Amino acid sequence: MAALTIWGLFKGLCDSNIFAALFDVTSPEARRTAAGFMNMVRWLGGGGLAPLVIGYIVGRRNLSVALASAALVYLAAGALLVGGVVAFVKRDVSRPELRLRAG
Repeated sequence: MAALTIWGLFKGLCDSNIFAALFDVTSPEARRTAAGFMNMVRWLGGGGLAPLVIGYIVGRRNLSVALASAALVYLAAGALLVGGVVAFVKRDVSRPELRLRAG
């Protein structure tokens, strides 16, 4: 119960900031496309593909292994995010069209 509560807290923190972070590094003209693409990937991966993969793993092993393997997906996503920060944040911060303007 504690692990699920902690997971839910951090999942909520991620979801509440994901679009703000996306819009910070996307030009205003491309934000609709970026948001749509991100939603598509999240729904197809989490809602479409995940039940099939979990079912396959349960058939081969058990539910505990299947749910524990979901942590690998989160670790991979975290590694991709860190890699993206290392590779692109310096370039994106220097782009004047993406800087917030006061007033």
